[in-house]
Amino acid sequence: MRAGEILYEGLESNDKDSIRKAIDELDFQLEKVNGFQATLGGIAKSLNDSQARLSNEETLDRGTLSKVEDTDLYDASSEFKRTEAVLQGTMLASTKLLQPSLLNFLQ
Repeated sequence: MRAGEILYEGLESNDKDSIRKAIDELDFQLEKVNGFQATLGGIAKSLNDSQARLSNEETLDRGTLSKVEDTDLYDASSEFKRTEAVLQGTMLASTKLLQPSLLNFLQ
């Protein structure tokens, strides 16, 4: 029989031993439930803490990645501009060197 049935019958028959036995069983089961609740509460807190930590790490990682990508874009555009300036300077200098002067033409 279950504790509830034992308690019911003990109360109907006014059997103190059955009532005590049923109450002891109910207390034991209640302690087990409290133990499970504590375990589940600890697991839930651990999961919530892990989720918060992962969310924070994701935010930090996105910030770091953004800085790296922004830096690379800045470096790439700066390097492109430097290369473009060198190319334009070389083209200008070669144009002046290859331009025939009047004296060269007269010789």
